[in-house]
Amino acid sequence: MGIVSFALKLSEATRERLKEFCDKRGLKIGHFVEQALLEKMEREEALEDAREFALYRHEEPHAIDFEEYLKERRGKGKRARVSGQNYLQGAKRSG
Repeated sequence: MGIVSFALKLSEATRERLKEFCDKRGLKIGHFVEQALLEKMEREEALEDAREFALYRHEEPHAIDFEEYLKERRGKGKRARVSGQNYLQGAKRSG
């Protein structure tokens, strides 16, 4: 993935504080801002996950094991492919 420019409007005070913060620590502003944005997005996503978990927690007793779900799903997919192949083979014979 490449690097792109991204214009951002900040208050003068925030810009100055960011510059001083990064200069004192020998950090590049662009890298620092990128990492800060990624961390903030991860925190927000975690909060969303926690809210969703709380919302659906009452349904947990009705949940099936994820591995069982995958086995069931894979099994259905195989049967669908096999029946589709049988259909196509029958069409070739009759056509």
